[in-house]
Amino acid sequence: MLDASRMEGRAPPRHARRRAAQAPCSGLVVALWLAGCAAPGGEIRPPGQQGIDRPPAGVVVIHYYRPQGDYGGWGLHSWNEDRPLPGVTWERPLPQTGTDDFGVYWHIALKNFPDGRVNFIIHRGDVKDQCGKDMSWNVKFSMEIWVVSPECRIHLSKEEALGARR
Repeated sequence: MLDASRMEGRAPPRHARRRAAQAPCSGLVVALWLAGCAAPGGEIRPPGQQGIDRPPAGVVVIHYYRPQGDYGGWGLHSWNEDRPLPGVTWERPLPQTGTDDFGVYWHIALKNFPDGRVNFIIHRGDVKDQCGKDMSWNVKFSMEIWVVSPECRIHLSKEEALGARR
């Protein structure tokens, strides 16, 4: 057996690494990996999904990038059919939910959009982004979108949006 106290700062011996690499996965780990779920002690995701966060259940996400990084005062006006979401007015847009490696983002409860169509305008006062247009998308295509200022379009994947930032 290896004495871990004497291993501090050193890589394990080759025979220990080889055994760890050959260790079979339990059925639970395989099931979690296939489902893309988290397990106690760490994230387990399918190949190609490392580092990609999924939106919380029942939430749509709008990610927003400004090349200058000036996000102060930018808010989200959102509505379903013909009425603003509860508590949202032009003068009181939804505040940003948070920041991530893309820019800022907003989380909005999916239940606010019974027909699946999410309407929005990103604005600061009377200044609208995205060519001053009312924007929308349907959640059947994606639960989250990425917006790159000053473009007039919506990206359905982070990779596509990152390409547009260049």
